[in-house]
Amino acid sequence: MLRPLSPAPPQLRALLLLLPVAGCAHEAESITPLVATASQPAPLASPAAHDPSVTAQPLPAAPPLPASAPPLSPSEALATAPEAPPRAAAPLPIREEARIQLQPARARTSGNLVEGTVSGVAFFGPRSELLVGGGNDDRIHVAEIASGRARWTSPTLGKDVEAVAACGEHLAGLTYEGRLALYRQAPGGRFERSDDRRSGGSNWLAFTDDCAHLLTPDFLGPLFIYDRRSGALVAELPADGYRNFGYARGQTVYRARLAGSERYFLYTWDPALTPARGATTLLPYTYEDDALGWLTQVKPTPWGGLVREYCDRQRCRVILEDRRIIVDFEVAGGVWTLALGSALEISADGAYLAWYRDGLPVQIVELLSGRRTSLPKVRRTMSSTVHFTFDPLDPARLAVTMHPEPHLVTIYRLGDGPSP
Repeated sequence: MLRPLSPAPPQLRALLLLLPVAGCAHEAESITPLVATASQPAPLASPAAHDPSVTAQPLPAAPPLPASAPPLSPSEALATAPEAPPRAAAPLPIREEARIQLQPARARTSGNLVEGTVSGVAFFGPRSELLVGGGNDDRIHVAEIASGRARWTSPTLGKDVEAVAACGEHLAGLTYEGRLALYRQAPGGRFERSDDRRSGGSNWLAFTDDCAHLLTPDFLGPLFIYDRRSGALVAELPADGYRNFGYARGQTVYRARLAGSERYFLYTWDPALTPARGATTLLPYTYEDDALGWLTQVKPTPWGGLVREYCDRQRCRVILEDRRIIVDFEVAGGVWTLALGSALEISADGAYLAWYRDGLPVQIVELLSGRRTSLPKVRRTMSSTVHFTFDPLDPARLAVTMHPEPHLVTIYRLGDGPSP
């Protein structure tokens, strides 16, 4: 007479369930019988193997493992993260300091008399007491900020001065046709002409920190670095279709095609190096991001980091990863393409970020507090869209073109502090 068997341990039941499966999956392999050891008792024989009257009961199914969500990728984490710091309920204080005329109210361009429009602006002078502007009357204009009085106007330089830059006693203007005009302010206040250079024609222009070289791209093409004194081309970066260059602390970022895809590269300028005059580093960012949208631009920051902007059809997300700052801007109503980045500038002290998309108002964010403000929306003209720049010596000052009229530039003061 058979004695009833005690229930098999759970480990044994699982082992007995798996053995037939293993035997079917590996028919050609021999199965080594288990041997009892001090830590592993020998398996008990099944009662059905000796007495046909005893029926083996099916083993209960193992309970399913609890489902766990896969970990978020870095892009998904950035896409779903809240803004940081969160938006403040109180607005960012802003007040108007000056309005400067840097183009005539009516300008003749391409044979037509149209609205005068300022296309580019820069602070100039040892105390940022002057403002430089260029536009569709084909000239560079310099005016005093305190009085608004015009100080100097260049001769006609060709079709539309689209960008200006200033460094020390030097200033430069770049025309639509790629003419790069250089001037120097002499000790007596006069402006002396340097020889013109021939560039590729674009709307971005910058000096290196020592004022000895200029950076400007070809239209949808390479980024060139010229020697200011000789005009010689000293470096060429193979940018391909990228427009949103920036320069800060010897660094710039460009985009180029690598192995069939668009990639971003950090270029660190060093005039002592030859022949490339710098070092290039491939950045680990993808041009198209499933979670975040299009990576529309990467720019250097004044403190040596990088700022990235991703855009889709609902928002543009600006990320300062090294400072753990995330700022969102809604894009409904804008006139733009997904692949083209916004106008984006950061003040020299890292306190403020200004952002603009064609068809939307200029928005300014105080990065530490999350306070924001928006300027009155202005219509674009046939010649230009809004351009702005922070004062490098007084970062709470922001000069904005086309406010409130296309031929004017308005200087705003941001924050709670008094005017100096």
